[in-house]
Amino acid sequence: QSFILLLYSIIMRIHKKQLQGKNRYIVVGDVHGCIDELEHLLRKCEYQNDTDVLIFVGDLIGKGPESLEVLKLAQEEQAFVVMGNHDLSFLRHLEDESHRSDWRALKEQMGSGWRKWRDYISSFPKYIEFDDFIVVHAGLIPGEAPKQSALEHLCTIRTWDGKGEDLNNPEEDPPWYKLYEGEKTVVYGHWATNGLNLRKSTVGLDSGCVYGKKLSAWMWPDNEVIQVKSSREYKSPF
Repeated sequence: QSFILLLYSIIMRIHKKQLQGKNRYIVVGDVHGCIDELEHLLRKCEYQNDTDVLIFVGDLIGKGPESLEVLKLAQEEQAFVVMGNHDLSFLRHLEDESHRSDWRALKEQMGSGWRKWRDYISSFPKYIEFDDFIVVHAGLIPGEAPKQSALEHLCTIRTWDGKGEDLNNPEEDPPWYKLYEGEKTVVYGHWATNGLNLRKSTVGLDSGCVYGKKLSAWMWPDNEVIQVKSSREYKSPF
């Protein structure tokens, strides 16, 4: 736990240096390998590397057509990326190669450089806190500081049962964001069936691009949302 906190503080110091001279933050929802839509969205946002901070809520990879190309773009732009459950799943596949067939295909695409991409994805923090908002993949544990929360929880939470035993039971338990009482806005993804979900203190950005719907970006300080339509349904939601 102490090592993780130390690593997080080092990453935050590096990130603060990257923020110098930047005046706009662009947070992008779950991309899932949809490189064409991502490039279209950045053009629509009029993204400029020298003045904008590019941030991803995680799940850059998986399900969609061009996971490696999305990773390349994020790395080239020096984007901030938090760990998503699919990014974490790929790392676990690299440990034992017993997971999904699409992860085996992605590793093959990476070729001899797969270790470089493993290290890059491994560097994604479980959340990032800026001056005005927090970015996390799935959400926050109600009443718990994110630095104390388990990575698995921050990558997967949808609902809160009061115990942390079942984090995905919308029929019986309330969404975590209805219990959030923090001062900073929380920007997250992960919940595609909810679509774009704008509330007073939370911004849900997974609008189901890989399922043929839309890719969304939230911009700060304008508090504006920009979307582009998916080219097609890459993956069935069922």
